[in-house]
Amino acid sequence: MEKIVLPGSVLKLNEKADLSTLKLTPLEGFILSRIDGRNSVQDIYLLSSLDTESTAVIINKLIDLGIVVVVAEEIETKKTDNDAVKRDFRGYIFNLIELNEDVSLTVDLRKEILFLYDNLSLLTYYELLGIKDDASTEQVKDAYRKQSKRLHPDMHFRKNLGTYGPKLNVIYSKLVVAHGTLLDPGECQRYRQELIKRKIISPGPNDYLEDADEKERRLEKERQDRRQKNNPMMARIKRAQFFYAAALESVGKENWIEAQTNLKLAITFDNYNELYKVKAQQIEELANRAVSERLIQRAMTLESYGQDGYIDLYMQAVKIYPKSIVANLKLASHYSDMTDWSLALPCAEKAVRADPNNVEARLILVRILLKLKDKSVEAQKHIQKVLTLEPNNTEAKELLQKSKKWF
Repeated sequence: MEKIVLPGSVLKLNEKADLSTLKLTPLEGFILSRIDGRNSVQDIYLLSSLDTESTAVIINKLIDLGIVVVVAEEIETKKTDNDAVKRDFRGYIFNLIELNEDVSLTVDLRKEILFLYDNLSLLTYYELLGIKDDASTEQVKDAYRKQSKRLHPDMHFRKNLGTYGPKLNVIYSKLVVAHGTLLDPGECQRYRQELIKRKIISPGPNDYLEDADEKERRLEKERQDRRQKNNPMMARIKRAQFFYAAALESVGKENWIEAQTNLKLAITFDNYNELYKVKAQQIEELANRAVSERLIQRAMTLESYGQDGYIDLYMQAVKIYPKSIVANLKLASHYSDMTDWSLALPCAEKAVRADPNNVEARLILVRILLKLKDKSVEAQKHIQKVLTLEPNNTEAKELLQKSKKWF
């Protein structure tokens, strides 16, 4: 492999490649089927049932064979650079040896990492996030989201980070602490009071400097908060909120199965929260499709090794996600081999409904309809659709002639 393909890169099929001569394994064929000019490499990692390393090996093999080409290689870098904070390095002197290290990071990002790492103990949480000390809650969230895109270690997966890798981990851990502190009203107020006391920031309109009575009221409120936290019902609600937050994070990463699992846990702990139920309904189809694709991968692996059980897995995949083209076609072919046309027909029809422009699905449906004999007129309609999509399709022309025999 000549180079590492970035997770943000988008791949497409090479139009000049002759796919008919390929001898790919079922797993390689599945990965190839996910490459459509829209999915990024990271999307393909999520869709694959293999680990990231194994999937990356297959992707690079397809590129080396000339079957796949990179459409856009710098998407990830452009996105993260757009979120860069305009930092004042305060006369910081960079170590030229570190700055010129052979790593897969832009010079601007190297500078930011080196500066932040060496000044973590001096920067306030506001400065670390790149915001003013009177920033609103929404501004804190937005700054954290943008900084995570640049400084989260996972955003630089498979890059050569050298000595910058450990530094990124330390910086991101501090970012998480800063984000959590500034979003917690009590923690944020205590943190601000400490900064005001040390004259690092000036008091804002919402800051308060306690006298004895104010301190007693604050302490009493904190005692009440602790009693609420120890309430069993509050504990369940907190657990539900934890799982809901985890679900939203999984949605952001398009990890639909994990998101669905966390939402189910959130509903278990707080069954009266309609927001959790609505969110679960919104991602249900995406999660079901992801589960179905995993089952299909397992089935294809068993089938390729001649082991039993793959038909049951295809059936499970269709039951979970009826729109699955791959699973429906596999079942349609299986029932056709058994000459059980009554079971083969609905599978082929579902595959065509899922993707009306899928030539393979329509041809399988035509072959099944012709076996039923009284369906020749319907078969001709599907053949005409295939010929509209592919005017020179030889098999479609042959099937058209065959269908006319039944008149």
